[in-house]
Amino acid sequence: EEAYQRQVQNSVNPFVLTPGLNQTRMPTTMATRTIAMSGDCGRNISSIDCLTFEPVLYRGVEDVTIDMSGVTFIHPVALVGFLCLVEKLSELGKKIYVDLPDPASEVTQYLGNVRFLEALRLVEEIKATDEVIAALMPRLTTIVPIQRFSTEPEVEAIAQRIETEMSAMGGLMPPCHTIIAELASNVIQHSGLGRGWIMVQRYGYRTGGIIE
Repeated sequence: EEAYQRQVQNSVNPFVLTPGLNQTRMPTTMATRTIAMSGDCGRNISSIDCLTFEPVLYRGVEDVTIDMSGVTFIHPVALVGFLCLVEKLSELGKKIYVDLPDPASEVTQYLGNVRFLEALRLVEEIKATDEVIAALMPRLTTIVPIQRFSTEPEVEAIAQRIETEMSAMGGLMPPCHTIIAELASNVIQHSGLGRGWIMVQRYGYRTGGIIE
């Protein structure tokens, strides 16, 4: 642990993933800001308000800690919001620390299954212990893991994959392919950023399946 702390302190890398239970807590000063995610994150909009980017909140801030250690369940909308926030902070040159849930928790296993680590690496180079890397390795195949898109062919390929996967799992109404492709295309054309993130998850309930 001491060797890892020295590695973090000597690194110029702006993104550091730490093991669960807040083992690398930043001191609270005017130059730091902590964002807390907790509970059933993404169940409703208010639970992800903390992920809204407000430029005024980051003026003069050098280090940002995103505390996920209290998350007990996380929905796709929260993961996509998290990545959008991290991407913006990275563009501003902030050093980002992420406190993950306990490596043995179901939430951390889920993050591995949806390729959370791979998505983060699209945004920034990462520093993490072997324990964290191992905990975030995928064990299952999800419908569409977190991925970034920036071109129309990428959008079409993603929409086609969703239709194929859904058909194999019980069917998807044909208009859904068009709706997904149109929503993603609107992000590219109208957001002003020219890129977006997508993830698709299917939940199985007694009353039937739900796609999120």
